[in-house]
Amino acid sequence: MKALFLYNPNSGRGFKQKDVNYVYKTLKDSFELFDIHASISREDFINVARTSGYKYDVLLFAGGDGTFNMVVNSLTKEDKKPILGIFPTGTVNDAAKNFNIFRGIKKNCKIIKQGILKEFDILKANDNYGVFVVANGQYANIPYIVKGSKKKFIGALAYYFKAIPKIFRRKKYDFELEIDNKRTSFKSSFILAMNSNRVGGFKINPKSDISDGKMDVIYTENGIFNGLARYLFRSKKIKRIQTDKVIINTSCTDMWDIDGEAYPSGKVEIKIVPKALKIYSNIKK
Repeated sequence: MKALFLYNPNSGRGFKQKDVNYVYKTLKDSFELFDIHASISREDFINVARTSGYKYDVLLFAGGDGTFNMVVNSLTKEDKKPILGIFPTGTVNDAAKNFNIFRGIKKNCKIIKQGILKEFDILKANDNYGVFVVANGQYANIPYIVKGSKKKFIGALAYYFKAIPKIFRRKKYDFELEIDNKRTSFKSSFILAMNSNRVGGFKINPKSDISDGKMDVIYTENGIFNGLARYLFRSKKIKRIQTDKVIINTSCTDMWDIDGEAYPSGKVEIKIVPKALKIYSNIKK
């Protein structure tokens, strides 16, 4: 098989040259061809990822949830899709943790060499795609309004500090769900459509399976700190609906959060795209 390692040397905490050298030295003999591309811009990264399947069987990349989202959006509409492999370098790396992949270059090289593959579903929200979450409401905009410099300096604490003022501002929005031609209306501080067991660094949906063809639509109507406490302590009062398709109307005018990235506000139709991609995984068969 032929492999490409794609990384942005100026993104987030980044990949140092010694790390790139280690990856090359460790993995080059595992593939017929092993190329490395250091992207020079976001556009370059997207273009290389998008076309990678036409020359390579495997696309390895370094980055966090936003980078994973960018790779998925780049590949989804292409006929040729490579096997993915991620070296997590983001702030919380929620997407990678679904595959039991954490930080550690040596460990991640080992995961790729052991060759265990997992097919996984992705979320389609209108014309955009995501790996693990689509969110709207009181806390949903935090990932995309926190400055990159703060995330680089204090990591996940940058998110939590931004959340503190919001927990004391009681705010609810009108939501309407349409599932299987049935409509449900309620008020809530925020809503999540999850294809993941984690969001914001917290494991709030432990029974989730990223390859079962279903998402979990999750919300709570009230509670301490705008319902946030219920998520952290896995309260039974949290409502969960499993489905492969949902239409959500909301009175919240904030942009939607998909994997920590901002997308247009308003009505959204979310679908599961089953077994859309494959990735090297650390989940034992």
